[in-house]
Amino acid sequence: MIIELGHNDNGPFDSGRARATIKGISATDSMNVVIKETGEYETVYSYGEYLRRFVRETRALGAHPILMSLTPRHAYADGEPGCVVRVDTSFGLWAKQVAGEMDVPFIDLNEISALKYEKMSPWKFGYHFYLDNIHTSAFGARLNCRSAVDGLLECTHPEVQPLKEMMTNTALPTTGVQREKRKPVLFITGDST
Repeated sequence: MIIELGHNDNGPFDSGRARATIKGISATDSMNVVIKETGEYETVYSYGEYLRRFVRETRALGAHPILMSLTPRHAYADGEPGCVVRVDTSFGLWAKQVAGEMDVPFIDLNEISALKYEKMSPWKFGYHFYLDNIHTSAFGARLNCRSAVDGLLECTHPEVQPLKEMMTNTALPTTGVQREKRKPVLFITGDST
């Protein structure tokens, strides 16, 4: 079971979408809140504690958990043109810490995809996202999927080995175009060309 979450973990704890988690990986931090819109009581835990719960529940069901960091958002780091914002001091770091603590495979999907995005022009990078700068277009989804496959194939954790053995066809689909001698092959991409 691949577990990758955290995109919605910012914001209010007790109103609106009320999806926030306590920052970090503390096993003891929690807060009791009353959801303003419904009056329901809820206990909120740290991001890391939720990951631990998911890992324990996955193992209890006989499955093998794999933690992945978040996919990148459409954002460059302040003062660093061309450098995609990373989550290596927040959600990515916390997922990596919990993975190490619980001996779970960790794939740094954020880093793998960010390195690919940084090879693109700003226009092409933007083309991989919708206007909200969070959700990807089909192009971004394919890039992140390819990054996940790359990360799994590169992972040396023994629990990933059986999965890697099942991954028999990881090649990207081809166009089926055959090149003929002295005739160019032209590829046109985009949604309106």
